[in-house]
Amino acid sequence: MEPGFSWTISGATIFAVLGWASSVLAFVWARSGQEASQKGKVQYAYERLDGIDERVESLEKGLETRVATLQAAATLMREQMHEHREQVARTYMPREEAAAMERRQTDAVSRLMDRMDKIEGRLDTMQERILGAIAGLRGQA
Repeated sequence: MEPGFSWTISGATIFAVLGWASSVLAFVWARSGQEASQKGKVQYAYERLDGIDERVESLEKGLETRVATLQAAATLMREQMHEHREQVARTYMPREEAAAMERRQTDAVSRLMDRMDKIEGRLDTMQERILGAIAGLRGQA
């Protein structure tokens, strides 16, 4: 035999190669399990994001409805305030004018009271004359 290279494989070499191959297979298998687990996690995350997107869209629609309702209420309040201001402007009376009106009413009531006093005086006079005439008629009879 010539010294040099030999194609004979020892049992230790075969054992080392099989150990290395099994390590590689175990690593690949574990890695594929991790990737599958990660893919599942990613899929779950996408599903959760889809659910969150749906809830956000629902909340946005509800918020848009509420905002529209509030805008309509604000518009109505502005219109009512404008109408109120117009009403106040139509019916507004300055203090001087109100005081003058009160003086005229007080004067009118005073004149009415004076007239009533005169009428009462006339009625008293008429009553005395009638009673005097009745007494005179009784005295003649």
